[in-house]
Amino acid sequence: MKKIVTLLVLITFAATFSSCKKDDESPSKVFSATVDDEDFKADEIEGYIDGDMLEVYAEDKDGNSFFGYMNSDDFEEGETYDFEDDFDELDAEIYYVTEDEEYFYPTSGKLKITKLTESRIEATFEFTAEDFSSGDEIEIEDGVIKMSLEKD
Repeated sequence: MKKIVTLLVLITFAATFSSCKKDDESPSKVFSATVDDEDFKADEIEGYIDGDMLEVYAEDKDGNSFFGYMNSDDFEEGETYDFEDDFDELDAEIYYVTEDEEYFYPTSGKLKITKLTESRIEATFEFTAEDFSSGDEIEIEDGVIKMSLEKD
């Protein structure tokens, strides 16, 4: 009987520690997208909230980056926003910058806020973007943002 109780205790501890380990391994920050059929996966991700202004920055290993800001009071969890129409009226911007410092801004596309709290944002996005200087266009698809926000 003592061996059975000991075995049950060991199994319980093993199950508890293995489930905690899985929780610890899940990333708290994800920023990824497909940019003109190339994978973008950020190595450096920062998110801040200062009052009602939310700022996000993500950079990959090659020096390509996304940055953006939004007035969090203008956005609601569960809503989808159009870059062409809604962003003109809202206090919000997002840009894609290449390692060669080409700045692309959205001309059309969507941003869906799936979670928005004072400490976290989760969203999906896709958009067509145009370079400020050359007018070249790129497609940004399958964008995912999942990150904690630091108070600034």
